[in-house]
Amino acid sequence: MDEFQIEKLLLSLHQILLRCTHEMDLSLYRGSNQFVIFGTKGSLDQLVAGDTLLSYIREIETTLDVFIVMGFGSGSTATQAEAHAKTAMLRASQDNVSSCYLYSNTGAYVYLLTQSTNGVPRDMLINRMMQKGGITIESASTFVDFLIVRDFNPFTTQEYAAYSNVTTRTAARFIKKMVDCGIVELAGEQKLYEKGRPRTIYQLKENEHHDRQN
Repeated sequence: MDEFQIEKLLLSLHQILLRCTHEMDLSLYRGSNQFVIFGTKGSLDQLVAGDTLLSYIREIETTLDVFIVMGFGSGSTATQAEAHAKTAMLRASQDNVSSCYLYSNTGAYVYLLTQSTNGVPRDMLINRMMQKGGITIESASTFVDFLIVRDFNPFTTQEYAAYSNVTTRTAARFIKKMVDCGIVELAGEQKLYEKGRPRTIYQLKENEHHDRQN
């Protein structure tokens, strides 16, 4: 494309991103051949919840006839978050299709668009947990990935703590939140030894299993 065509394309992209960031309470900055979006983690969670982010990317694909790569980063400072966003965008560019990743300050990549793993609608579960449990996308993604790895079999607090690399107390608080909001339910108890307190076993609630399979 010539310079005029490129500028026309960037203008169309700018208009879509302006509408998106205005609706999601984010800030947009246009630099030299790049667009930078700033916001809080709450704003990002709102953008990812449902199909908002995916719908905007599909609109960009259709309007501009291009594929889009986006990267989001979280951090304790704007500089750190921007560096993580660039890392995430580099990862997204390797997919050769429209793609979007988050690179968290824990050093983990989180895929933010529709994705299926062994037939499991991962994005749907993540969105539901964010909406019903009021948790961040990082927490929801970690928990869903834990369930997928275990093929949705029952689990204990200790198993989730080991997987997510947090203390048992932190894992217990998280699982209690999932129980309270109706995502997880009790599945029984696991007695490891003759003496000692049995461990509670949890599982994804039956209605969540039904929705997942449909």
